[in-house]
Amino acid sequence: MNNLILFPVQLNGYMGFIDTQGEIRISPRFAEVGIFSEGMAAFETGGRWGYMNDVGNVIIDPQYTSAGLFVQGIAPVRFLDKWGFINTFNDFIIDPDYDRIGAFSEGMIAVGRSGKFGFIDRKGRRVIALRFDDVGDFSEGLAAAEKHGSYGFIDQTGEFVIEPKYDDVRDFSEGFAAVSQNHRWGFINRQGETVIPIKYTRAYDFAEGVASIAIGDRYGYIDPKADFVIFPGYEYSWRFSEGLAVASLSGKCGYIDHTGATVIDFNFSSAFDFHFGLARVVFDRYSGYIDRKGAYIWKPSR
Repeated sequence: MNNLILFPVQLNGYMGFIDTQGEIRISPRFAEVGIFSEGMAAFETGGRWGYMNDVGNVIIDPQYTSAGLFVQGIAPVRFLDKWGFINTFNDFIIDPDYDRIGAFSEGMIAVGRSGKFGFIDRKGRRVIALRFDDVGDFSEGLAAAEKHGSYGFIDQTGEFVIEPKYDDVRDFSEGFAAVSQNHRWGFINRQGETVIPIKYTRAYDFAEGVASIAIGDRYGYIDPKADFVIFPGYEYSWRFSEGLAVASLSGKCGYIDHTGATVIDFNFSSAFDFHFGLARVVFDRYSGYIDRKGAYIWKPSR
């Protein structure tokens, strides 16, 4: 496998893949596809999912009702109505026995059965008992967990290190987690200390040193000291990726840089993060890809 950087596209109602230059590498012939990870991508045909390699050869025949990304050699699949994990040889490493399953992260996998959630390791061994009402994935050594309607954070022993007292939380990123109380958002550190007051109407993860927050119905960006880097003036804004962030004005999306300057005009119905120099954008319900200058590498198609 060449581990090419490939992006899913749709043409004439079928899905395939292009490279970073916009050249078709895998001809559009699938009903649906995932994204590539570790040289493999899920695809759907005839209502079932399998996996292909990065030249489009089928490696695992379509047989699952859902399929996710390969991470460190294993991928989540749904067989009938239960989730488990397979390896690249299509052997079940973790039997399909769970109602819900999370991503493999920091050596742990969030799993749920009969409305209770906990964690297993990559061999399927129970590490944290299924005793929570909800859990997130581990990030920076901690995972969100819900108990009796409130959220806190547990460590990898399953013990709360930040007590469940929040209405909602987001994962830790760059040392901070967004948390919500009484319909307002702020940030805590890994010690559970409130380091940015819980006063915003919305808050997202820190990325590239800043976080998107909302005051009223307008979005901007703050730094870890809660100083405004970009004052709230957007209808929506998202995290930075590769130096650019999606923001919206007058119902249209574009991209701004860390100074708040518009780098790519607000022309799109929706837009997504940059990865490997390209970003997926939607124009009038059709998807395409642009480069960092806003030029189409793949024009919107269906």
